Amino acid sequence: MDLKTLLIAALLASGTVVIGGCAHPGHEQSGSEVVSDIAITSKVKSALLMEKDVNSFDIKVNTFNGTVQLTGFVDSQWQIDKAVQVAASVNGVRSVTNDLVHKPAVGTPMGDSGTDRNPCRPRDERSRIDATASPW
Repeated sequence: MDLKTLLIAALLASGTVVIGGCAHPGHEQSGSEVVSDIAITSKVKSALLMEKDVNSFDIKVNTFNGTVQLTGFVDSQWQIDKAVQVAASVNGVRSVTNDLVHKPAVGTPMGDSGTDRNPCRPRDERSRIDATASPW
């Protein structure tokens, strides 16, 4: 076997490993579903960029099986509503999960504005966290 044949065989074998490594246990998607989700994500991002009143650079878009998830911080509830409306109007979107958060006004503590939606803590604990206190 010459060196050229050996290199080609090695490249083909490594390509199979790389492509096969894209599958995630419990999150099986065919190649066409992954490509479709990528296309939907691109369409949603483009549609959000076209909306001049929505701060789309602060919105992250993820798609899985046609379900679009919007995350990030925006300036108003109106922008949240508009971003969800725009995402839902894109062809191929089955549903929209809205995880956008309205930024509090400048100088307003998150716990006092009622907009702190950290799902890791119960709501009544959110305003009691002292960021200056040492955890030790």
